[in-house]
Amino acid sequence: MNGLDPEEYPTLPVISEENVVNVKKDLLKHVIRQTIFAVSTSETRPVLTGVRWNIQNGKLDCVATDSHRLAQRTIPIEDGTGADYHNIIVPKSLNELSKILDDNSDETVSMVITSNQILFKTNNLQFFSRLLDGNYPATERLIPNESKTDITLSTKDLLHAIERASLLAKEERNNVGETQNRERAD
Repeated sequence: MNGLDPEEYPTLPVISEENVVNVKKDLLKHVIRQTIFAVSTSETRPVLTGVRWNIQNGKLDCVATDSHRLAQRTIPIEDGTGADYHNIIVPKSLNELSKILDDNSDETVSMVITSNQILFKTNNLQFFSRLLDGNYPATERLIPNESKTDITLSTKDLLHAIERASLLAKEERNNVGETQNRERAD
């Protein structure tokens, strides 16, 4: 068996666990899935390749955007209600965290946040990630607080309608125009 000298292996950072924030594991996985799709894949604006987290008043607010899409989700945190963190930008390594977290919903994930790193801890997992530097764009102004018209829909019905409509739409082009052109040709 080939091996390497253990001294050459990088050591894990030592993080002081002063302000720990706890979130239910299934809720964390859910919020990651609901926001990670909107992060940018382009490195031209590195700050957009992560999800911005704000923790205050017992809530975790997650926002991701790639300048075309916007995803936002707010969830309650269990412990650490006195925690106050702003503009924490967690990279898209969150996607990997979501994949390796098991589906035991009773367990909580402890998050330890420092100025440039975040540690996610469960009973049998420690997941370290560096935080991204930079100022995330102010997305609060993009969604108005007031509206002229409010519509209340069944979430299930709306989801089914979107799924049916997506069968006809392709990302590369709009099939509506093709369908009209085919009808005119016939």
